[in-house]
Amino acid sequence: MRSVKFIHTADLHLGSPLKSIGTVSNTIRASLQNATFKALERIVDAALRYEVDFVLFSGDVYDADSRSIRANRSLAEQLGRLEEQNIPAYLIGGNHDPVTEHREDPIALPANARTFPADRPAREVVSRKNTPVARIIGQSYRGRSDSRKMFQKYAPADAEMWNIAMLHTSLDNTSKSYVPCTIEDLQALSDVQYWALGHIHKRQVLSAAEPIIAYPGIPQGRDIGETGLRGCLLAELFPRKKPRISLVPTGAILWEMQECPIDAGEGDPPETLEELVERMTRQARELLSEPVRPEDDLPLTGDEEDLQDLVEGFIVRWRITGRGAIHETLVRDRGETAEYLTGELNKRFGNERPFLWTESVQVHTGAPVPSLEELAGDSEIFTEIAWIIRELEEADTVPPEVARALGSIWETGGDYESLPPEKFLVTEVLLKEFYEEVKLRVVEAILARRESP
Repeated sequence: MRSVKFIHTADLHLGSPLKSIGTVSNTIRASLQNATFKALERIVDAALRYEVDFVLFSGDVYDADSRSIRANRSLAEQLGRLEEQNIPAYLIGGNHDPVTEHREDPIALPANARTFPADRPAREVVSRKNTPVARIIGQSYRGRSDSRKMFQKYAPADAEMWNIAMLHTSLDNTSKSYVPCTIEDLQALSDVQYWALGHIHKRQVLSAAEPIIAYPGIPQGRDIGETGLRGCLLAELFPRKKPRISLVPTGAILWEMQECPIDAGEGDPPETLEELVERMTRQARELLSEPVRPEDDLPLTGDEEDLQDLVEGFIVRWRITGRGAIHETLVRDRGETAEYLTGELNKRFGNERPFLWTESVQVHTGAPVPSLEELAGDSEIFTEIAWIIRELEEADTVPPEVARALGSIWETGGDYESLPPEKFLVTEVLLKEFYEEVKLRVVEAILARRESP
């Protein structure tokens, strides 16, 4: 077999707007409206720059509620750029853009694009200089949900060339909606060297050895649940040599969660709102000046300077945390306080390039109390509390008691894409903050009871 190089992307949700973040300037509004289209353009730029053999779109290219003429035209134009260089593109429909007999795009895609059918798996052979180099296998959704175990009929004809399988799945064997299967199911299908998955918006290389199993993640984050640097994958497969998977950054707008503690950090703890704004301003300038890097350890294509030029702006949700003297001021009128802090930050950074726009400010502060570690040496009850919290933090899963305490609006398992609209996903960060808040409130209650007559 010859080596092969390709782009793997998914979940573009073309035309889907980034979440509303209040009144913004015309420049920022244009960046938000064009962000998903910019990501597609950058995917094609990378395909041309690295002279790939083909490009894979593993479902949800469109967004169900935003399957517009503009989105269709943009896809056709960008695939046309690939066609000019004889680069084929392969697409499968996901749960947001299923393939049905009754729905046709108003603008036809160019001849180099092949959308796989929904009724059965299809196979396409990619040739280079009239020599077959790879076989692409794929199948589309037939509706907004699909419970078929598609992979069972994906078996390739032979291993004389690279077999690359496209699948839009949550990798949940119990799922009734998103093509049930497991990693073990995919690994057991012999002669497939790469599983190009879609549906999960978080970038993950679940298996780096053959078969490679990977989610590229969403190319452009659309809300605060999709933070950090986003992109697509550049995959290179070599005979008798370790494969190479690297990240191609594509997201122009980066969502970030920033925590600003009132009881730690540089300088004295803030005692007024003006001092808090100055602390947040310093933190914002650090974010703007620091090099942008991915959260995982995937190698990046291009150099650091190129990466900095890609970022048009940051959308930030602030969490004011900790315990300090300013707490009473912050909670006296949370809504007015948050509005003041948001307005001051947006006046300072909304017109910069790259911009930094504060989406919201959340206050999670408390009055000062001694640390649990200080108290543990003086009382057995505090030692017991410290032990319980430590056990909870080290647990692999969320204990049922904790899940019940969080309330019905929180979902402790599953993936972000499959989340019911009335639920919020419990992340590791949120769970850690929950335990910290519980710990402090228990300590506060015990101390208050001891002081009462």
